Amino acid sequence: MRRPGKGSGQHTFAWNYTFENANLAAFGGIWGTLFSSGNFQGMLREVRVQGTATVPNFKFHDTSHERQLAVAYHAIVDGTKATQSSNK
Repeated sequence: MRRPGKGSGQHTFAWNYTFENANLAAFGGIWGTLFSSGNFQGMLREVRVQGTATVPNFKFHDTSHERQLAVAYHAIVDGTKATQSSNK
């Protein structure tokens, strides 16, 4: 029987995160300020992620129209394969 070890995807963890004033212009083609918070927990092979994100001043670089974006999300991610298995 194999014991859980490094790289096995069986280590458990839980963290909260917060992004404040993240400048989306760094990605090119879009503008706005991202605010997001949430948490992720589980094992590397099955990470449950949930949180909210808002961009109160989102716009594309070629327009002057700003829109507020807001989303709540849930996902399960396999960190050993970098794949997402479900989301909302």
